Amino acid sequence: MRTDSHDDDYCTIVSGAKRLVALESMRRCVLAIGLFLCAFLFSWTDFRPYYAVTEPTKWDLQELTTAASNGALSTAALLPERAERAAKPQIILVEGEQGKRWFASVKRALVDGDVMQSWRYRLAGDQLHDIKRFEQGKALLKPSIRRLVFGQEEEPLATLLRQKHPGEEVVLSLANGSSKEYLMVYYSEAPSLVGLGSSLFGIPEAFSYPLRHYWWLTLTVALLIYVLLPWPRHPENVCAYKRWQVIMGDFASCLLYGMFMAMPLLIVGSVVGAVTTWFWFTAIFWTLAVLGLCALWWSYFYAVYCIYMLDDRLIVACPQGVRSARFEEITNIESVICVPPKWLIILSYILALSGKGAGRALLLATSSAGGCCIGTKNGDAIYVWTTNPMGQSSMTNLDRLTSLLASLKCKQSPHVREFEAIFPPVIERFSDRKTNRIFEQSTDKRILDDRKEAAHDRNERF
Repeated sequence: MRTDSHDDDYCTIVSGAKRLVALESMRRCVLAIGLFLCAFLFSWTDFRPYYAVTEPTKWDLQELTTAASNGALSTAALLPERAERAAKPQIILVEGEQGKRWFASVKRALVDGDVMQSWRYRLAGDQLHDIKRFEQGKALLKPSIRRLVFGQEEEPLATLLRQKHPGEEVVLSLANGSSKEYLMVYYSEAPSLVGLGSSLFGIPEAFSYPLRHYWWLTLTVALLIYVLLPWPRHPENVCAYKRWQVIMGDFASCLLYGMFMAMPLLIVGSVVGAVTTWFWFTAIFWTLAVLGLCALWWSYFYAVYCIYMLDDRLIVACPQGVRSARFEEITNIESVICVPPKWLIILSYILALSGKGAGRALLLATSSAGGCCIGTKNGDAIYVWTTNPMGQSSMTNLDRLTSLLASLKCKQSPHVREFEAIFPPVIERFSDRKTNRIFEQSTDKRILDDRKEAAHDRNERF
């Protein structure tokens, strides 16, 4: 019955570990995907032609009045930029109730500045800002509306200009009693970005970046899912990394990933341009963003990593799986220290010569993770890391684990084995070749204290 009970406990731990792996992986996948979608929605550009409707100038009105009977205009009296756009702007008569209502609404907006609330999205950002300032009493003069923008599929322009092509300009005419009113409509070509740092100036955001106002909603949903997913609650017989350290790791990882992932999209100004014409530029930043994803993966690892202390065994759960080590199968326990590889430290100092990252290079040179290595009869090495790279205690119920390991009847090595690794291992085959140096247990505390003191001095200096 005792063996069956322990087997049941093991099965329960395995199922709980699998559930924890699924939850924590989902938590960080949602963050990574949410940050990418935020940058995607913020920078997605609609490269489609549009109609720009403006009020004729007094010179245009003079020409329109004299040439209305001919149904066409000569470009002699038009402004130079208008004359370049089209050789002969055609006059199109607006008919039908829908067309007349639309014409009256546009005329009222351009002449009187009375823009309907449902049409505010047709204004450029600076005009919309001026209207809000006037409505709030911060401006004395009512702002003038230069133009309104309409999509190429919107009526009645889609019907009136169905035979026209981008780059052409026409004149809309509406009989008002004995006189006529006019509107200038320019069928704009598809907008384009001319290079790095350019943007679609003058085009309302609803037409240039139609999905931009959804980015905050995506970020909110991602953060809510991250917070509302069930957080693990470990009993007293479980050693796990402290939650606040895991959350801070997620924050730092997302900051690194989000910054380098979104930066090229914001600089180029368009998702399409960033992944096509300027892909080489984007690839530089996205290569650095991969480092943020790696950091996010290790934050996920620390969130999942647990050590279960049962009556007859230790169970280590991590993303790679669940491993059990019965007390009678443990052959030796030795203290270990994991330090960064020398080539990585040298590379960090080389990068620091550029004037950036000197503090990080010194911190890397003095960082080390401390713990113990549990050797088993089948040749596996199970690593239990009790401190983070800064030498701080990072696990809960650590005193109970150290007391349990000290009470085991197995070989307790008096030496400390130091080896190099970018990330501390968890479960692997034991190898004597994975050794940088070996020193006495009595000097372990002094060495760690020296490392902490050196790191503290570098922190104050940089």
